[in-house]
Amino acid sequence: MTDKHTPEDTIANYTAALGKRLNEIRRLKGVNAKLLEALEDVVRLLTVVARQKSTATHIRMKKK
Repeated sequence: MTDKHTPEDTIANYTAALGKRLNEIRRLKGVNAKLLEALEDVVRLLTVVARQKSTATHIRMKKK
């Protein structure tokens, strides 16, 4: 049986990986607070975009 990965699966995987990396960075000592804040914003933004894309794709597929 082959696993078919949808674009949403891929986006979810990348988003999860980014979240894990961000947690690793948070644990590092000496990381600039502003840099960490900016990275958190980027991950948050990417998560929002991924959810919107997933929702849009789901709606598009539902219409067919």
